[in-house]
Amino acid sequence: MTRHTVTERGKGTKWVFYVFENPRHPGGPAWFIPHDNENSAFSAGIHAIARYGGKLIAVAARERRIFVGIDPNRNFALSKSKMIACRMKSPTPAFTNFVMGQFAGQKVILTLHNNTDGGSVSAARKGSKTRGFLTPVPRGIKDPDNLVYMASTRSYTSNPTGQREVQRLLNLGSNVVYERVSKNNNDCSMSNFIVLERPSLTYYNIEAQHGQTTIQKKMVDRMMVHLGVPKI
Repeated sequence: MTRHTVTERGKGTKWVFYVFENPRHPGGPAWFIPHDNENSAFSAGIHAIARYGGKLIAVAARERRIFVGIDPNRNFALSKSKMIACRMKSPTPAFTNFVMGQFAGQKVILTLHNNTDGGSVSAARKGSKTRGFLTPVPRGIKDPDNLVYMASTRSYTSNPTGQREVQRLLNLGSNVVYERVSKNNNDCSMSNFIVLERPSLTYYNIEAQHGQTTIQKKMVDRMMVHLGVPKI
């Protein structure tokens, strides 16, 4: 484990990150956890790097979701022109570049989140920019709060590649939420930043309800099957 401190110029916000790496298999996938109070996500991340190699990047925020009034997952913007639709007060190139730098050489961006029971993130409903899909697999994950989150600038109906990917994830037993992102609805989350600023990369968020550690680990394993990543 290594500790990293990043300070944003101009506003003085000092971010602390911990990076956990599998020393015997450092070349595996990289994972990011933005919220320090999401313990099931952290456990699933440690499971991921132990079983598949790679590293886990975690924000240290004193066991809280919000740090000095900032949501770390609504903190991705390199310039003022890129944050017009967001609630950010100023761009965050130091924070953004540090996190993205940890994914150097990776083609897939993997994140881990936890949510609340019946909260706003669910595969059972449709939002203003999201569409949920429930797996039909008999032994699949039934709770719609446990899901794989995808993002694209294309609508679901006009994205045949995205449709095939959603279907494959559903067939693997995972629920899916598909988000359509545009410059006008950009919320400066990592998913939005990736599809708008790094379109050559693919983003996935493995999201589970707080306390659903075992299920979240299973979701990680299914994602590795989806990506063709073998166990070490």
